[in-house]
Amino acid sequence: MISVKGIIESFHVHFVGTETNRSFWEWVYLGSRIFILLTYILLHSIVLIARRIITSIITCPIYRRVKVFKRNFFKNVPIVGKFKICLLDKWDNFIMEQLLPFFEKILQTIELCFQLYVVELLFKNNENVQIFFTEDSEPLELFDGEEQLSTLLIANHRSVNDYALVNYLIQDESLVRYTNKREVINKLWKENRTIVPILNFISWGKIFNFPKISLLKNIVLKDENAYLKEDEFEDHLMTNNNQVYAIFPEINILTTELGFVQRKLNQEYIFVTKFYNVLYPRFRNFITVVNCFGFVQNIKKMRHNYIFNETKQYLNEKFDKILLPTKKDDRKKNEAQVSMILSDSGLFEKRPEDSSSRENKPVNRTSLSNFKLNPYFYDLTIVYYRPIITSKGHNHTTGNMKIHKGYQLQQIVPSFLDLLMAKKPQRDMGKTTTKTKTKNHIKEEETTPTDPVEEIGPIIIMVQISKCKMAPLLPLKDKKLERWLEQRWGHKDKLINIIDSKIEVK
Repeated sequence: MISVKGIIESFHVHFVGTETNRSFWEWVYLGSRIFILLTYILLHSIVLIARRIITSIITCPIYRRVKVFKRNFFKNVPIVGKFKICLLDKWDNFIMEQLLPFFEKILQTIELCFQLYVVELLFKNNENVQIFFTEDSEPLELFDGEEQLSTLLIANHRSVNDYALVNYLIQDESLVRYTNKREVINKLWKENRTIVPILNFISWGKIFNFPKISLLKNIVLKDENAYLKEDEFEDHLMTNNNQVYAIFPEINILTTELGFVQRKLNQEYIFVTKFYNVLYPRFRNFITVVNCFGFVQNIKKMRHNYIFNETKQYLNEKFDKILLPTKKDDRKKNEAQVSMILSDSGLFEKRPEDSSSRENKPVNRTSLSNFKLNPYFYDLTIVYYRPIITSKGHNHTTGNMKIHKGYQLQQIVPSFLDLLMAKKPQRDMGKTTTKTKTKNHIKEEETTPTDPVEEIGPIIIMVQISKCKMAPLLPLKDKKLERWLEQRWGHKDKLINIIDSKIEVK
């Protein structure tokens, strides 16, 4: 459970930020936008509570007994009795077939409006936030004709704004075009379908794309190691349409403080894979999604050598005794600190039983008749930059960085308000050339140089979208999936260094 102090600090870092020097009208603008966001959350909570109350009433044993009693009573009443029984049936049908589906559609509409509004607020209508794609980026292919596919998307975690950024990429990169939000809402309300691809995040033990009460409760009551169980995800696949499932395997956002802690661990634990631009990956949500995709596709897991696995586990336990401190107090302190970075890497917590025992479980093919798995999944690499004035460049990986006429593109962790209230510099800051790809063409962004000023520039977001085949992952055992993700994160760590090196400031 997170402490109250930790919640306040996290809220300040990830939502408020450090910049408070704003004008009166900026605060008015900011307050009006936050009010709209809170209104969406409040309306959603009211409708959700109303639906749950009605559902709990009609499923309550007392309600069912009263309904049976009334039905038996009116059977013995001539003429009027049949009419009353007919009214009871119509009432039940109204609740189950009209009222509850109506509440569900309202909830979907509120969630969709919230997603569209946040994307427009932070990216589409914000000229001071610029998004560029690397030359090697692939387009997102999420549809088979007009039908959406079930697609896995993984990404490193650099900011709380990553959730809005992924929503923007899903909408924009899928060539979704709409004149206004009313058009999208009408499609959902009248035709029960959305122009925008359905996207959900898997984190904190929940499947979500809206700040629901249950999600906030998990964030407060649980730690970052909370994960989604495979049975829960299977139920979701069987009861919902094809969707995009986005995972941030790090869960923790890479802040400066966590970066320092991880570098310290890199020095102390020599057998741990070293990362500098990303945090050590967490495996469980990733394994849950891959295993469930393979399970519903009837993909058999690869056989493995039990003797080899037992020997490897024995050696791992011996290494743990060597690596971990012998004093209990020191060990607990180090476990708490390391688990924040390494999580379920296998050093400090017992792994759940391998999911291969689920292979004999029958699959409900009727429920999964519309399930279509995308043959590819997508790996997003996200880096946030901001031009700053500095007389001495610094890179936390190599210890130095080339300075371009006193300006440097510094990696940042922007808060929600930082992104919302991003400003243009009062004077031009320098000539920045970034070789990037926007849609399907290469372009260069430039600003002309003048004298240095203290004003910081707009926020620049670099994104690389890599497309990978899904089939090779489906038959892999849990341990091999962990190894694959760890290697993938090592590649991502090097990729961020390459992105840094390709950005030139002139």
